[in-house]
Amino acid sequence: MDNYGDEFYGNNETRVESSSEILKIIFDIFKPKSILDVGCGRGAWLKKSKELGVEKIYGIDGAWNNGKLIDDQIVFESVDLNKDFKCDNQFDLTLCLEVAEHLDEKISKNFITCLTKTSNVILFSAAFKHQGGVSHVNENLHSYWGQLFSNNDFLVFDIIRPSIWDNNKISYWYRQNCFLYVRKNSTEYESFFKNYSFLKNLKLMDTIHPEMFFRKVKSQGLKYHLKQIIRLLKKKLYE
Repeated sequence: MDNYGDEFYGNNETRVESSSEILKIIFDIFKPKSILDVGCGRGAWLKKSKELGVEKIYGIDGAWNNGKLIDDQIVFESVDLNKDFKCDNQFDLTLCLEVAEHLDEKISKNFITCLTKTSNVILFSAAFKHQGGVSHVNENLHSYWGQLFSNNDFLVFDIIRPSIWDNNKISYWYRQNCFLYVRKNSTEYESFFKNYSFLKNLKLMDTIHPEMFFRKVKSQGLKYHLKQIIRLLKKKLYE
């Protein structure tokens, strides 16, 4: 698992800044006391959660993060997320951010089912189709994930992205990919989210952020020109 070393996680400050901006929006709606982060990495989002008043912070991820968490108050368990997982506790809020694209597509359905058993409120983001990234093996449309959550009786709320769409403090992939999922008819829905509109047409989830779009266009344009240069060089070589 060399792909998930220090170079992959990079500077935790960018994750902390993104988490601060996004979590504040959620905490303005309701204030969770316990949070689980599935695929927590070094624990940047959990550290920020604690600073915002969360009492219990839990993280699960691969064994490569053992002993490398940035806050010693994080209760950490190493698990293989390509297999079904189960948590003994129920949490006020579960986070799963930029994780699912690293997992085998064949386990997507079971993975989302496992997530939905951990909490009635889930902040979820996964790399958009053709987004690109290290070890991305399962990029999909947002509506693909939305349907899997819907199959587990969760409603999709696109209330994060409109608030952060042009916030440059937040990494563009979070601005593109973050959705909030809430279980139908749960106490949390009735108490905190009933006055917010959920998405009935899941295809509306697939709106593309301009920054992501233009990054991809620029990247593809560069690849095209490099291919043309290589083709011309080869042609000259064999003339």
